[in-house]
Amino acid sequence: MTTVRLSSIFVVATGVLVIVALVVIIAVFVVVGRRGGQQRRNEVGPLAAPGMTSNRATASRLLLELTDARPSHLTELEFARLQLPAEVVTGYERAIAEADAAADELSRAVSRTRDSDGRGPTGTQEAGVLAAAMRRAEEAARRLDVHAGDIAERRRHLPPARGDHAPS
Repeated sequence: MTTVRLSSIFVVATGVLVIVALVVIIAVFVVVGRRGGQQRRNEVGPLAAPGMTSNRATASRLLLELTDARPSHLTELEFARLQLPAEVVTGYERAIAEADAAADELSRAVSRTRDSDGRGPTGTQEAGVLAAAMRRAEEAARRLDVHAGDIAERRRHLPPARGDHAPS
């Protein structure tokens, strides 16, 4: 019976030692993992400005819309100059010029953010410049659309032109 007691005590003691050893090993891994994670976080560097990629894509689409619409607005402006009083056309001219300036500013902002990594304080500043250029371009596009709609409406209400080729 003493042999059974001694062997059971030995088995229990060995089991306790194995459990203690496992707990120590796990604790070492947790401590080392935390220190390594802190070191990796410090090595990563600053994050990119939030939403920079999305804003850059939106700005690029807006820039494309403004530049694609420019020729049709210029054509519409020429017809309006021929058919409508100058004081009516002036607002449309200013809206086109404002949209062109906003598109240029937006183009520079998109290029600037594309050429940088968009990280840290400089990235945050560039994200702000891009956001401001986007707001200005969106406002210019809205004003341009309002003026274009006004011009189109006024041209629609013009009397039919009478010329040499009009049917008799």
